Amino acid sequence: MAQQENFETKRCRFEEKIGLHEDITKEDYINALESANRDRALYAWFLYKKLKELYPEVDAQKVFTEAIYEYGVTRAGAEKNLKTASEVLLDQTSKAGMLVFDQTITELGEESAEKTMKNCPLVNALRAVGAEDAEIENFCKHIFFAGDDGQMTAYPGYKISFPETLSDGDTCRMCIDRI
Repeated sequence: MAQQENFETKRCRFEEKIGLHEDITKEDYINALESANRDRALYAWFLYKKLKELYPEVDAQKVFTEAIYEYGVTRAGAEKNLKTASEVLLDQTSKAGMLVFDQTITELGEESAEKTMKNCPLVNALRAVGAEDAEIENFCKHIFFAGDDGQMTAYPGYKISFPETLSDGDTCRMCIDRI
């Protein structure tokens, strides 16, 4: 019995220490989402680097681009019948994304829509582990982009582009255009 009480006391102290039963603040929410996105980037980064190291004959760029595109297709789900570029952009915008990526919607039109981002946990994570600028640009503009491009399969008649990215500047622009 004493052992059980000791366990309960330790568990309760730990839960109190981490604030398990406290309300989650906006800052807690943003930090958790940023951490999840950093982890997503780092899993991809270290797998990519190890694949290139252990199997140099394999086209790691192709493997990752195609795999992440398929992830995007899966994430997109069923085709959506949206009528305007603004509907597509808003369908791809969430509270979490707006907070974590510091997004601002800058255009909502029938033919085109745009939002900017001032933060990217994926790019930040690659910088933190010492990735070179060219490697970050490759991941941002090709590998990570493949997931966004895959998600566009849910929106026939529209395309996504990133004319500016945080890999090479201080703003990322995401554009949705009718094709």
